[in-house]
Amino acid sequence: MNKPSRKLRELILLCSENLKGLSRKSDIEKLLPINDDNFFIDTQDSKLIIKYNNELLGNIWIDTNCYSNLEILKLITQVYDISFKNEEILELVKYKNKITMMLL
Repeated sequence: MNKPSRKLRELILLCSENLKGLSRKSDIEKLLPINDDNFFIDTQDSKLIIKYNNELLGNIWIDTNCYSNLEILKLITQVYDISFKNEEILELVKYKNKITMMLL
């Protein structure tokens, strides 16, 4: 699997700064649209759509003018076979480390 492109990498880094938190809609939209590495990520109505190889991976709905970092990462990292078992802190630390290793 190839490493993420620059814009996709920036989105992953932004979201991984605070896994359980939220990123402002404006911060996410600065990086959009992303249309490379077979990914297509953009906003549509009040949601963020994430596609890979023209197949919809999922939508993330806006919440208080922010998007959930963990929800975005779950959809993107599944393509790279990176996941976590549950949302306990140890599992999230392992998940973040796997993401970091992918980006190196």
